[in-house]
Amino acid sequence: MPKEFIVAIELGSSKITGIAGKKNLDGSITVLAVVTENSTSCIRKGVVYNIDKTVQCLTTIMKRLESILKTKIVHVYVGVGGQSIRSIKNVIVKDKSKVLPEFLALVMRTKGPEMEQLASGATFKEISKANMGSISIDVPSIEVQTEILNGIHKEQSLVLPSKDIIKVFTTKMNARIKEIWGE
Repeated sequence: MPKEFIVAIELGSSKITGIAGKKNLDGSITVLAVVTENSTSCIRKGVVYNIDKTVQCLTTIMKRLESILKTKIVHVYVGVGGQSIRSIKNVIVKDKSKVLPEFLALVMRTKGPEMEQLASGATFKEISKANMGSISIDVPSIEVQTEILNGIHKEQSLVLPSKDIIKVFTTKMNARIKEIWGE
């Protein structure tokens, strides 16, 4: 698999699409992988209204592309379209030696109430660049981030089987109640 490739993700109101390709000597591009995820439950008219589901879709797309490419993706071009989109020039440098993407996503989810207070708009909430810059994020060392994520993964591995058991027992209890009450 070539090490030099281009990855782009387009966030649409019906689907999020990830595409990877390599640039050929003649300037053309050979497509190496295309993956999509349904986005109707997280994006509407170009506005992200469910950040958790959007992050989940993006994470899934990245993992699927990395699996196909058999390598880590470190740079992605992102496109967002929609009637209510305004854009500003912005450059984000992701230095994975300072912050793990999964840790950053986790921290951003915990900032939801703070971001809600900074948001404005009647139909779709927006956060200005100035307001977004006012949000403080403590970034511990990579080792501490990894330790935190490992702890969360361990807890999730204990909780998820319990949820399945609860689901089974709830179904059985509901069936028994219907049987007793004749519903």
